[in-house]
Amino acid sequence: VLHDAGYRTYAVQTNGWLHPSFGLDQGFEHYSFPQGGGSRVHDPSVWAHADRVYEEAERLLTAHDPKEPFLLYLHFMDVHQYAAPPEYQRFGSDARGAYLAAVRWVDDVLARLRRLLAQRGLLDRSVLVLASDHAEAFGENGVMGHARNVLTSELRVPLVVRLPFPTPPIRVTSQVRNLDLAPTLLELAGVDAPPGFEGRSLLPLALAEETPTDRESFAALGERLFPDARVQHSLSDGSWTYARNFDGAAPRELLFDRRVDPGENVDLVAMEPETARRLRERLAAHDAGGS
Repeated sequence: VLHDAGYRTYAVQTNGWLHPSFGLDQGFEHYSFPQGGGSRVHDPSVWAHADRVYEEAERLLTAHDPKEPFLLYLHFMDVHQYAAPPEYQRFGSDARGAYLAAVRWVDDVLARLRRLLAQRGLLDRSVLVLASDHAEAFGENGVMGHARNVLTSELRVPLVVRLPFPTPPIRVTSQVRNLDLAPTLLELAGVDAPPGFEGRSLLPLALAEETPTDRESFAALGERLFPDARVQHSLSDGSWTYARNFDGAAPRELLFDRRVDPGENVDLVAMEPETARRLRERLAAHDAGGS
């Protein structure tokens, strides 16, 4: 959509699930998958690490004409891999410590990118977005890692948006979704969203022009990727999480009250049948393609 609106479109990605064979390079004039892990992390991984992503981004931005609008998408796998150079590994030797070290490394790379945008005269004309496609469990619901279920511990992710014009900092505590990002960026670019786009722009929330209310989110894990994974669909309205497991002969229902049980440890499906029914119907409507 932005390419058709006259934007230069660049992507640097490091995840095999985003390979061009899946069609995800549509609309990008440059879609690269840098090779080599990077000089500061020595492992056999095929994924390019944060330094390599930055090097490719630097090359693209240095060659870019500052007068032209652009979209630059960068995909980092380092937090996914718990990979970081030794100088960042100061949060402990367990999985959580390695995860935090990777987060710190990516933070530093993003700071370098911000400085580069400023040097190129692009920072104050750019929207910066930090988002993630999934979270990570560290023992919640009895699992470690991700792709084991679609409960909050594996779905709640950070979302940081820096606008290119002065506005008071604001933290929106209501639930929003990654699918709200595309209409947000299009509104900021002055480009109409195609009719088939899902999601609603976050700009009214960011400008405090809309009362924050939780937006329904849906998630599905339709294939067992790990032995301890659950084939599961879920819906959250911000207060409640409803999930259905499809591993057995008959689906099993789960219901959690996130207001008093943010870790989703106590199943209330038998105690709150009306809430379960309401959310079951909403999930069924979504799965059937309804609103």
